[in-house]
Amino acid sequence: MSTVIDTILPRRLSGLIPPVLSWLNRGTPSLSLLTKLVVTLVFLVNIRSWPLAWHIRMFRPVLYIRTRQALLKLSILFKSRKEKVLLEEKWVDSVSPLGRNPLDMVVNYKSTAGLDDCDFYGHMSNSSYAKTLDAVRFKAAIIMFPRIFAPGGWIALGETHYHFIREIPILSPYEVRLSIASWDHKWIHIVCKFVTKPKRKSNRPYPQSPNSTLLTPSESGTNTPAISESGSTTPNLKSLSKIEEPDGAIINAITISVCCFKIGRITIPPAVVMALNGFCAPAPSPVSGTGTGSTSTSTSMYSHSNPPPHWPRVQDLMCCSRGGSTRKLALFLRGGWKDVKEGDRWWDSAFGGVEERRIAGLEVFEGVRKGMDFVRSG
Repeated sequence: MSTVIDTILPRRLSGLIPPVLSWLNRGTPSLSLLTKLVVTLVFLVNIRSWPLAWHIRMFRPVLYIRTRQALLKLSILFKSRKEKVLLEEKWVDSVSPLGRNPLDMVVNYKSTAGLDDCDFYGHMSNSSYAKTLDAVRFKAAIIMFPRIFAPGGWIALGETHYHFIREIPILSPYEVRLSIASWDHKWIHIVCKFVTKPKRKSNRPYPQSPNSTLLTPSESGTNTPAISESGSTTPNLKSLSKIEEPDGAIINAITISVCCFKIGRITIPPAVVMALNGFCAPAPSPVSGTGTGSTSTSTSMYSHSNPPPHWPRVQDLMCCSRGGSTRKLALFLRGGWKDVKEGDRWWDSAFGGVEERRIAGLEVFEGVRKGMDFVRSG
């Protein structure tokens, strides 16, 4: 024992170890109890850093949805095969964001800046943002894109940018608000806002559009990007520097994640994946009736009961009751979508109503990428 101590520590310090060990081993009941209490407290304080704790936080959404699926199968155990297929397909539809606008949907993740997440300055460490972001993105993937995993699809992370605005104090509850900002033929841009609630109460409603701070609102209150004198859409840079959400929450940090969808090593266009999961542009606006002075709606909002026009094409791919299958969907994702003619690509027409917002957001985030590419090449 003394040889090991002499090897690890300097001679003067190693000489202090035997007396300390002798003192700790005297068997004093009060000291023994105090030691146990301290050790227990240290373990409890760092419970979220225990082995497998990160994995539990990560895979909690999977466990939740798998449990729901198992309960469903148990409830239809004595149904006929045809009824089982129909009920399972209905359940899969229910966990999909059918009829949702991808630019308006927000996934919330709540947590607390624990002692193990904070540094000696008394606020959340910068490295803890990345650890939390893993769980946030994984939860969003399960909620937003549940249909991509069955045929073997997955989501790859290309890059992440962090903008730290204000510290999150130790033991403070915080919330992460994830939303889709834009996409192109390969990449999808994900924005996460780490926010904390101020101590004062705010009566302002939660924002309907999570990306309203990224683009300049028009006078009518919509999120149509502002038009410059040259006629091009331009982002409002002043709005990017705001540190307060419309509901009064304080923005502590903003992250931009650039991801892509894969099946094997084949890249799938984001529009294909989003349309397969039920995302679409909003339904057409109400139209005025003629001659009577009344108004009527050409169609109500898209939802599970009123699916978007492209949805029957999706069901033909994946629903057994309509001739689809997981294998058929996998073949489509592996390149079958390329065989669809340009004018018949239903995944592109599904997002025609949000094209202006998508392009405006893409211009903002392409600027970030170009800046990073310039630094890397410099």
